[in-house]
Amino acid sequence: IMNNHGEYILAHLSDLHLGYKAGRKITSQGINWRVADGYTAFDECVNQILEDGTVDAVLVAGDVFHVPEPDMNSIVIAQREFRRLADAGIPVYAIAGNHDKSDIRSEIAASAVIDDRDAGIWSHAEPYAVHEIFPGVFLHMVSHHLFSDQAATWEYVKPRENAINILTAHGTMMDPDTRTIIHSDAPAPRERIIPSEMVSQENWDYCLLGHIHERRYV
Repeated sequence: IMNNHGEYILAHLSDLHLGYKAGRKITSQGINWRVADGYTAFDECVNQILEDGTVDAVLVAGDVFHVPEPDMNSIVIAQREFRRLADAGIPVYAIAGNHDKSDIRSEIAASAVIDDRDAGIWSHAEPYAVHEIFPGVFLHMVSHHLFSDQAATWEYVKPRENAINILTAHGTMMDPDTRTIIHSDAPAPRERIIPSEMVSQENWDYCLLGHIHERRYV
């Protein structure tokens, strides 16, 4: 990201799905192998960011956890890894994804458990938040939430004037050319559609999204 104040590097992560299980094999510590693979991959991402030495901030575009009620191992791993970044002076900004949040209005998204603003970790579960992450660079963060609420939220999402504006959200997309919905192949809980007009280049300098992560062409 280049603005009048210089160049900044923002690392974009998404869909960690910590705690996702598959198969029956377990490690010597008694952890499902697929769950352990997820922990290892996340640890490697953090290692690469720290070793690179040029990253100024990290964005996580939803689905930190695979379920709205994650197990304690996944919670501890998430907190530990994000604190490694924060301790190195790299702030973390995260939004809630559809796997982080249940259908129950009164329950907060699981990703809120990593929120530690005194340390430099902002994990938003509220519908819309804005951060000036670098001088003159604004990050507009739209978390996944209930369908009726999210439809109304888009009315309030506005870029700032005379600034660089980045949008991050989590959900399916409407292809502006074919008018078909780009969504995950497998049924996903609580998918939300991000309006195509919201991600136009007329509105935003960058759009850093989450949710679609199958091995296929989009």
